[in-house]
Amino acid sequence: SIAIIGYVIASNKREMTNRKTVLNRFFNPQHAIDMVYRDYTLRFLPNSSIRYGTTKAENNEVICKFKVEGLCPDPLFAESQETQTAAASTIGGFHFPMILPNPTQEPEYNIFGLRQPSLIVAIENVGAVDVGMKIVFKASGTVDNPRLIDVNTQKFFRIEKTMVAGERIEVNTTVGEKYIRGVLNGETSNYFKYRDLDSEWLQLKVGDNLFRYDCDGGQSALEVYIYHQNKYLEVQECC
Repeated sequence: SIAIIGYVIASNKREMTNRKTVLNRFFNPQHAIDMVYRDYTLRFLPNSSIRYGTTKAENNEVICKFKVEGLCPDPLFAESQETQTAAASTIGGFHFPMILPNPTQEPEYNIFGLRQPSLIVAIENVGAVDVGMKIVFKASGTVDNPRLIDVNTQKFFRIEKTMVAGERIEVNTTVGEKYIRGVLNGETSNYFKYRDLDSEWLQLKVGDNLFRYDCDGGQSALEVYIYHQNKYLEVQECC
């Protein structure tokens, strides 16, 4: 359980009423609230509507004390921005404007992109606890049964499906938010049925983690990205 105590400041009664109206609409017990502090976010669900001071000193035309209480199922501060790690990607090799060689001269070669050759990627979890992650498989051609493997434990997450060019599969392993979605031709579908039943919902342990990607065919057409948010027990501002 957490509680937020604050004050509404106004210059007259009308302004105070308008600001209270905005506050009443914002805190809704049916919707989760993100409390943001610098680069960190704590999410909670209000238990009830907002409560205001009951005395004249705490509730008048120019100042009004309020309190919001709620339940935080995951009482950890998460980084507001996800960290992206490319396990397999294509690095662009040209940009516009681009000058092509004169066809009357000797032929020259132009590099349009470089394939990232590494099959193993290291990810550091600098937070206080193990966290889930979002695994994204992207196909530029035909790819059979993509998977991500934890090098240390040999646990893996595998999708039993042949991907086609332009297809994207997102796997979220975060506790309470698990899903498998596929995006093809602009349409999003539930891909939970394609999960290998022996697959583990991989987690990022505190410290260094090593992952390897693989598939049964079409590895050169597979791109893999991993997103995660480090979580902390507490955050504080330096003096």
